[in-house]
Amino acid sequence: MKLKLSPAIRAEREAVMNALRQVVPMLGAMAGPHLEVVLHDVTRPEGSVVGIANGHITGRVVGSSVLDGPHGDRGFAAATREVSRGGAVHSMVEDYETETADGRKLRSASAIFRDADGIPFATLCLNVDLSMCQATHAWLQQMLAPFRSRGTASSAVPRFPL
Repeated sequence: MKLKLSPAIRAEREAVMNALRQVVPMLGAMAGPHLEVVLHDVTRPEGSVVGIANGHITGRVVGSSVLDGPHGDRGFAAATREVSRGGAVHSMVEDYETETADGRKLRSASAIFRDADGIPFATLCLNVDLSMCQATHAWLQQMLAPFRSRGTASSAVPRFPL
């Protein structure tokens, strides 16, 4: 069942979506290839993705369903809860973990936008692929392992004259 929207609400939603569509490629370009930026039209979950940058992270494209996103997406769950809550206050779901279909860990955040009637209609989501950070962390642990196995910390760190 589709909601009957007033012309003012329809214009408001369109203006916000048009503005956010411009932000998506800008954020994606500035943050680099490890940050996926996704704009969802939550009024049509079957094809909610209306803007995306760095979609290679989750394999999504414009027209993908919100359900094709990362596993454990608390942003989607929060947007679903927001539908039943009143008020025209935008919401944030900050710093939560999700996972890609192939098991890579993502760090995510979502902004949920409501119209003047208080109904959520858009989410702007950020998903950072942590796999490179995890690989770097593992490499550093491996590189530091010989120093840790030699004994005390004082003997592990070479001293150089100043």
